[in-house]
Amino acid sequence: MVQGVATVFRRPRVDGRGVETALVTLGQKIRAARLERRLTQEQLGSRDFTKSYVSELERDHRTPRLTTLKILARRLKRPLSYFLDGVTEGVLDKPAKMSPQH
Repeated sequence: MVQGVATVFRRPRVDGRGVETALVTLGQKIRAARLERRLTQEQLGSRDFTKSYVSELERDHRTPRLTTLKILARRLKRPLSYFLDGVTEGVLDKPAKMSPQH
């Protein structure tokens, strides 16, 4: 079983008392952009990715490679920087952690 690493972003939120920070994951950003475009997971994945894979990304169970994220960004009509803002350097290039098989 492949286990992903959730990528967490800090998004400023102004509430009248100043700026606070809210945690936003890469998966949440992908999901929000998909819903904004009114696409299903199946439509976003198209021929390249399964609905299941898109779901795993959105739930932060998988971390996409940079090339995958570029494809998704193009389909979601977002700049790649929208998804990369706040990402720790190298997190998208790391292989997913594998859990030991019993």
